[in-house]
Amino acid sequence: MTTSKVLKEVWIEDNDTFFIDFSPTGKYSFLFERYIFRGERTEKFEKLLPTSLRENDASINNLYGYAKISGMNTSHSQHKFESFYQLAELNVLMNFYKAANDKGLNLPDTSFFRKHSLEMFLSIDILKCEIGDIWLPNDFLELAALAQHYGLPTRLIDWSKDIYTSLYFASSGALHSQDDSQYLVLYALDYLTIEFLKNTNDRIPLRLVVPEQSKNPNLNYQKGILSAWEYRTVYMSDLIKESNKPQELEMPLVSYKSLDVLIQEYVDEKNISWGGVGVQEQEPLIYKFYIPIKMAPQIYDYLVKIGYGADRLFTGFEGIATMLKDNMAYYNKKSQ
Repeated sequence: MTTSKVLKEVWIEDNDTFFIDFSPTGKYSFLFERYIFRGERTEKFEKLLPTSLRENDASINNLYGYAKISGMNTSHSQHKFESFYQLAELNVLMNFYKAANDKGLNLPDTSFFRKHSLEMFLSIDILKCEIGDIWLPNDFLELAALAQHYGLPTRLIDWSKDIYTSLYFASSGALHSQDDSQYLVLYALDYLTIEFLKNTNDRIPLRLVVPEQSKNPNLNYQKGILSAWEYRTVYMSDLIKESNKPQELEMPLVSYKSLDVLIQEYVDEKNISWGGVGVQEQEPLIYKFYIPIKMAPQIYDYLVKIGYGADRLFTGFEGIATMLKDNMAYYNKKSQ
């Protein structure tokens, strides 16, 4: 039986079977075979979005600020133009590359940024022949993965090959939070189906990025993988050519659609399905598990006992300090 259903939501009950169900021999053992994971501290985030596409004012202002685009923020009438977002993301990566390269840090071999590292500001339209039609370009993904890991906004979404790593980030995040969230969230993405379809006519335009983990110990410890949807690069010159009235040019706005929505719309448009004969119910591409937030202390305690604390997932003193902060949050939450 085949399917074209992308997302399945599952509400987990607060009971003693959670750790059995999410084990290599439990109810959800199939997740260990073909899925990558993402943990979030609250259901309030609602959407699977890259860091550069977060819809709150602070995230938008940070994007333009890191790019050093003067005067562009949420008060500007054009701040939601896709072309300006892409311009900002390009220059965030350029600024990151130049500063890191000047310090002699170990960077991915990205010839584009090395070639343009003496320029004050990069224009997408001027560099059209080098950038191409897909945003982000494939050649930028490795550098973007590194920048993303250190907190800069990109079009990438963080995942992990390790379910317990993702449960750590969800549960520890919930412990540190003081809002009225009801659930923490665990996403699971079927990467094997995405990779299998990549070499067929039913390819889904979602790229999975496995960074060079030797250049980033934290990513290595966390078994990090990143996803990048193929957005269309927006060029002003193309928009002008395609418009009958350049003076009334309509600029495309940035899309804040969740990743599961983007995939669902694409597979519906292209009539794509997956699965096989003999399977009674084919699994979706993405699971979204809602886990009662009151289980966060219990989950965190379990993870620490099996060796999945911050001292394992972060390097050196950062891991130790983060572990102590997590432990304090755990005891504070447990005593409430």
